[in-house]
Amino acid sequence: LISDTFVYGLQVLKPYVVGMLMDEINNAHESGLQFTRPNSMNNYGLLLHEIGLAGTIEALMSEYIMPLARVLYPEWGGWSLDAMHAFTIQYAMGPHRDRALSQHMDSSEVTLNICLGAQFTGGDLFFQGIRDHPSEKVQNATLPHTPGAAVLHLGQHVHGADALT
Repeated sequence: LISDTFVYGLQVLKPYVVGMLMDEINNAHESGLQFTRPNSMNNYGLLLHEIGLAGTIEALMSEYIMPLARVLYPEWGGWSLDAMHAFTIQYAMGPHRDRALSQHMDSSEVTLNICLGAQFTGGDLFFQGIRDHPSEKVQNATLPHTPGAAVLHLGQHVHGADALT
C-alpha cells in the first residue's frame, strides 16, 4: 500500500514468466499481422486475447484480481468485476513513438498494471487523486515501474506515466 491512496504495489511475475510473455508478444509483432490498437491514448501495443492469452488473463482475473478487489475496494465496485480489457502498450525512444502516458482515468472499476519492460529509464507512474473523492486534487504518489511488478488501483484514480529518458 502506498500511504492511504488505494494504490497497491505487488510483485506478481517471476523473471522467467515475464520473458515468456515478452516472447509471445514479440512473436506476435514479428508475425506481420495487424492488431487492434489497445486504446485511444497509445499507438503501439495489442489486445492479449488477439494472441491467444484470453484464458490466462481470465484465470488471473478470477483467481487473483477479483478476490483482491473484493477486499481492497468493496465500496468502489470491487465485488462486481464482470469484464476485462487486457492489453499491452509499448513505449520506446525515437521519433513517432509513445514515450509517456498523459494524465487520465481508466474506464474500469479496478486496474492491474504489470510491467513487462526490461531495459528503460524513466517511465515512473504517478497518481494524483481519485475522481469525486477528497483526494482528487492531491499528488498522491510516484513510483518506479519494474519488470514483473504490478500496480493495482482504482480505475477512477487519476494517473499516468512519465516520459522515458
